[in-house]
Amino acid sequence: MSRPSPRGVLLQILLLCLLFPALIYPLYMLLVRSVSDAEGNFVGAANFLEYLHSPGLFSSFVHSLTISTTVTALVVPAAFLLAYGLTHTRFSGRRICGLLVLLPLFVPSLLPAIGFVYLFGAQGIARFLLCGQELYGPLGIVLGNAVFTLPHATLLLLTSLRSVDSRLYMASACLGAGPWRKFTTVTLPNARYGIINASFVVFTLSITDFGVPKVLGGDYSVLSTEIFSQVIGQQNFTMGALISLVLMAPTVLTLTLDAWARRAHARLRVQNARPVSDVEQKSSPLFGVVCWGILLLPMASIAVVVFASFTAFWPYDMTLVPDNYFFEEAGYSLSSLGTSVAMALCVAVFGTALLYTGAYLVERGQIPAALKRLYRLLLLLPLSLPGLVLGLAYIFAFNSGPFSFLYDSFAILVINTIVHFSTVAHLTCVSALAKVDDNYEKAGRSMGVPAWKTALRVVVPQCRLPLSDVFFYLFINAMTTVSSMAFLCGGKYTVAAISIVNMYDSGYLGSAAAMNTLVLAVTAGAGVLHVLYKKIVSR
Repeated sequence: MSRPSPRGVLLQILLLCLLFPALIYPLYMLLVRSVSDAEGNFVGAANFLEYLHSPGLFSSFVHSLTISTTVTALVVPAAFLLAYGLTHTRFSGRRICGLLVLLPLFVPSLLPAIGFVYLFGAQGIARFLLCGQELYGPLGIVLGNAVFTLPHATLLLLTSLRSVDSRLYMASACLGAGPWRKFTTVTLPNARYGIINASFVVFTLSITDFGVPKVLGGDYSVLSTEIFSQVIGQQNFTMGALISLVLMAPTVLTLTLDAWARRAHARLRVQNARPVSDVEQKSSPLFGVVCWGILLLPMASIAVVVFASFTAFWPYDMTLVPDNYFFEEAGYSLSSLGTSVAMALCVAVFGTALLYTGAYLVERGQIPAALKRLYRLLLLLPLSLPGLVLGLAYIFAFNSGPFSFLYDSFAILVINTIVHFSTVAHLTCVSALAKVDDNYEKAGRSMGVPAWKTALRVVVPQCRLPLSDVFFYLFINAMTTVSSMAFLCGGKYTVAAISIVNMYDSGYLGSAAAMNTLVLAVTAGAGVLHVLYKKIVSR
């Protein structure tokens, strides 16, 4: 057994030390604040009892569960139909449909929410479709979160349905099974864990989202808006901390069940499965109508925002003018978009480098097993932390104390965002390294080549495609995140997503639409560059 490398151990300890102020200390301060009174005295469970005996506060928990369950029940079947149509049938415009389903990933959740205001609000052009129902409240939150979570669920189900071995369909056909029999005995059993995973992801995203209920919630409170209201509106930091812990409870539960489902699915996964080919896919115009019909609402909510951003005064004066893009006239600035782009680039560059280094040390480094287990555990923790909770924890950690020099700085925005999205990026790096032969390091050591040279010159080039995915993932999420920035912006630095919230609250709906459109342009451009890079590298 090889001896631990002193340099590797030192670097791993350094990364763990960086995680202390970035993750452990903020969560500790959040926990301390939740069991303290306004003066900082320990009160134990008194705050929790107060929460249970406050009908207005407790109702936000019930509302959140109701909304998230409803969204899950609506989105998962729709996503399954989309994924099935894209993987098992052929219809006109299928490839374009597959691209458009991902479009909500490139915008803040605020954009489709504002789109619904244009469509179904007081002056909405399609208000009649609501049949007299009020948009602001549970209906609006359900619609907005459905659009926001649909691409996430569809991506999971696409992966699940593509992994179904086409030879199972051939075998069932030889046994005389009809289309419905194939679906119930082959498709559904092989996709059930994908359906479970999609359900957990939709539920978690819906219950933790802040942007949609902020725009469409009205007087209908949910946990995310209640945290914001307690902290910003009432300056009740103690209750805000407690509700943050309440918000984490269902998130932790769903992610635990999701982890179980993933392990169960991994045990049943067929090795070298052959996906259904284009030749084997049956032409189905009906599925084309279904898939395009499902995409109609998301596409309409995004398209109407882009169009409205160029109108003089929606819906009374539809003259196309660029006035909404002159943010100074509304008291705002284009600098918030520049801040978002700069922050997203820093998050992507430093996040990719740090997370890949940590993953390399854990998977390939010669360091003690205890350090590896600790690092893996800490990197899984952010997955259960809603962005709003992490942002509030940063307020408690950096407003005063040993790390107060970071408060209201650009660095705190970058650090918070890296931590927020670190889990998926870390797991992607781990998966990439697992596909690279570890004999390279052994050969390098036998020839006396330093480990860092082998890593940089041999291993990194073989991971460049997954690393580009990590870079793109961090960049897009940093550009579109709302909840994690809600408590950290407003001083020296404000990102585009928070500017959109402020514009909407101030009544500048056209300016909010314009800023949303600019964010979409930046993220879509990044997506095009990412695709081009992967094509060039893959040649």
